Amino acid sequence: MTARYRRRRRSSGSSRGWVVAAALLVAVAAAGGAPAAPGVAEAVSPAVPASGRLAAADIHRLAVAAGLSADAAVTATAVALAESGGQVAVAGDEGLVDDEWGPSVGLWQIRCRHDATGSGAPRDCARLTDPAFNAAAMAAVSAAGASWAPWSAYTSGAHRTHLGAAEAAAAEVGR
Repeated sequence: MTARYRRRRRSSGSSRGWVVAAALLVAVAAAGGAPAAPGVAEAVSPAVPASGRLAAADIHRLAVAAGLSADAAVTATAVALAESGGQVAVAGDEGLVDDEWGPSVGLWQIRCRHDATGSGAPRDCARLTDPAFNAAAMAAVSAAGASWAPWSAYTSGAHRTHLGAAEAAAAEVGR
């Protein structure tokens, strides 16, 4: 993500209560529900505070809900904090936008593709500001936390400065 980024939208509300909704969604999926598009599971996003910034514990919960192991979710949380500062609707890498690729969007700064817009695919520009969708896209791009090579915050080591907060978040949510 570039040093400059901008907010795309703001929401208000508390981040409490979304875990129950996510659990209900998992139960519905287990009973035969299906994701909206291949590779991206539907999930329920936490309410986003007026600041547009999610707490590390909420980011960790999103990573786990997207299918990452507890350990991979710690790394994912640190990467998200390094990439976006926890801001759900930021756009970065705007200088790299071309006819094929859009900006990097959301918590994990997923680079979107213009041809995926509106498709529900992991790089759907229109949906990447939704925290749960962004988490599902992160899980798809990272192979459920097996490869962090696409994230410069990981390859540069910038995520390491956020590992303490990510570990504390994991402890807060009970890993």
